[in-house]
Amino acid sequence: MKHVVNIKHLKDQETCRTVVLPLDSSEFSKHALEWSKKHLLCEKDKVILVNIRSVSETVKESITGDKDSDQQQQLMECYCSDLKDYSVEYFVGVGDLKSDLCEFIDTLKGDLVVVGQQDESMSKTLWGSVSTYLAKHSKDSILIVKKRDHK
Repeated sequence: MKHVVNIKHLKDQETCRTVVLPLDSSEFSKHALEWSKKHLLCEKDKVILVNIRSVSETVKESITGDKDSDQQQQLMECYCSDLKDYSVEYFVGVGDLKSDLCEFIDTLKGDLVVVGQQDESMSKTLWGSVSTYLAKHSKDSILIVKKRDHK
């Protein structure tokens, strides 16, 4: 993974657990974050947010001149402000969404990784989702948060 930025918003307290949240701008990531705040995180937990952009997005950015990297940074800062009651740090980078994310998460040695899961579309069923990949390949414990469909 390339271009990792590490920003810390750590409180002066001894941490209890380290919880890693791989996040993007999807509603499933937002749900995983909200679920974690409501059901999992406690005051002394250290929260590490991770956002990886795919290489194809970076190539598109270089061709079109869009600044997705700025949006990536802003997204993580927004999530950090939503977690102002916790010790938070975040990492952003470019790489393969599955293998590089998994490898990077494993280097963090967190106590738990919490990831949202999208509805299984046909392409996700055939190719596999990021959450399924992490559950299968990560050395860490993975908690997959599904968004309930309230009909």
